[in-house]
Amino acid sequence: MHDLSIGSLSLAGDAPRIAVPLFDDDPAGDVAAVRGLADLIELRIDCFARLEAAHVVEVVRRTRDAGAPPIIATVRWTAEGGRAPLADTERLALYAAVAPLVDALDVELASPIRDRVLALARTHAC
Repeated sequence: MHDLSIGSLSLAGDAPRIAVPLFDDDPAGDVAAVRGLADLIELRIDCFARLEAAHVVEVVRRTRDAGAPPIIATVRWTAEGGRAPLADTERLALYAAVAPLVDALDVELASPIRDRVLALARTHAC
């Protein structure tokens, strides 16, 4: 049996885990504010002020460099509460840009791009 984990965080046992959603305004300050409180950081990319892939990748890198716990990347679909009205191709491109840099990808079960995001996650072991 394999231990289920996200990055260095083991999900074994019954203990709840706390994920804190963050945006792109101040990654280092935000990580410092939640350090010791959050088990995971969820970067809500669909809520970022800027959605260019280069900016999103830079935010992920700055978040990781700030000593963040494991990072989950989410580009929420508007049908499931996402803020940015992105086309599926745009969402998929953002997932592809961050997949090598994060510990997990979060995609909706009903999303039209679900299978492609899962393939990215498998390819990048996230």
